[in-house]
Amino acid sequence: MLSTATSCSDPSENNLVVLDSLQTEIRQLDDFLKSIDYKQSMACLDSVNDGLHTIAAEYQDTFPKSLAVMVSSYRGIRKPLSNLKDRYHVYLQEMQTSANQIDNLRKDIQEGNLEGSLVDKYLNDEREALASWQQEIEKTVNMAKKKLIQYDSIQPYIRHTVDSLKAAHL
Repeated sequence: MLSTATSCSDPSENNLVVLDSLQTEIRQLDDFLKSIDYKQSMACLDSVNDGLHTIAAEYQDTFPKSLAVMVSSYRGIRKPLSNLKDRYHVYLQEMQTSANQIDNLRKDIQEGNLEGSLVDKYLNDEREALASWQQEIEKTVNMAKKKLIQYDSIQPYIRHTVDSLKAAHL
């Protein structure tokens, strides 16, 4: 994480440098989160859910062996994409909240409204919060990206199976 040691002699200038660094980290984390195509990911999740529902309705959990392996892999795609769906907007909101808190802290520091010990506490709180969110966001996004690659390789076979099942019921 960031070090508070800087070449500035004024403690308030040191704190402002730390705030600048935190704001940069928030922007980078926001860019990383947005590096995944959320709409495409949700379309893939819908497709996975639809495919699993159709296959499960037809086979009642007694799949042919060749299909069972594929369905098992396909099921593994659902959880990471569902997690992305559940957390994406929460992450965006948390980053916005952190950015706002940093802006407010900057204003308080510049106006001299806080004692040094409070500033240190607030800076530490922001560092810890950002570190926690960074780990969680990276894990969520990286896992979703990995599963989207898997989706791209499995989807043609699942789509063919689903289309065949639907055609058989026409």
